[in-house]
Amino acid sequence: MKIELEHNETTYTTSINGLTVTPLKTLPYGAEEVSIKTIEISDKATSSKKQGDLLQVGESPILIDITAESGAVQKEYTINLTAEIVNSFTTNDHSILLNQAPLDIKGVFYTPNYPGNLPWDIERSVLSTAYENSILNDVNNIKEIGANTIRLWDPPVYTYQAIKETGGLFLLQTIWINTEESNFQSTGFKEGTKAYIKKIIDRIYSVYRDNNPPLISKITSLISLHL
Repeated sequence: MKIELEHNETTYTTSINGLTVTPLKTLPYGAEEVSIKTIEISDKATSSKKQGDLLQVGESPILIDITAESGAVQKEYTINLTAEIVNSFTTNDHSILLNQAPLDIKGVFYTPNYPGNLPWDIERSVLSTAYENSILNDVNNIKEIGANTIRLWDPPVYTYQAIKETGGLFLLQTIWINTEESNFQSTGFKEGTKAYIKKIIDRIYSVYRDNNPPLISKITSLISLHL
């Protein structure tokens, strides 16, 4: 098989290693989809994808089945799509690095739970416009005092939207686990913790659909979890 992809009128040739198809160049930051520009397969074979089909970057890896004339699937290829990441966080012995340079964190711990509201109620609530405006105002004020990082616990999804709209702020996402659990290796504890982490990740990426949230790291309780 031979395949070329296209994004914004730019052609991306691919390499094939075994059954893995990889573009030779990384897609640009913010790319959400590519189209199949050309696809070449053996005579009389058919493909589950065809020229002009759109492939979603967020759904990578993407499968392509090549079927023989007899109807039997001959090969199942996987296309790996990746876009450039602007915020690349790493660490060394002393610092958190942003794109290889030390990041001077000036942070605020923020939870948008005003008097009369409980955190676990607010995170599941449909917020009023006034409440959303208060969150946006809070985030703007945090930026104006010179902070560049907000540490969050379990906020409503609009909090991430407010941070995105404000811009110029990084995220430290706290992950809560039950430290009163008697058996950290129990199936129920592990599955419950995984489900909670997935909920937080889904909440963040529902706002940052470009797959590039300004997320420095996730903070957990100091417990070794072999999940």
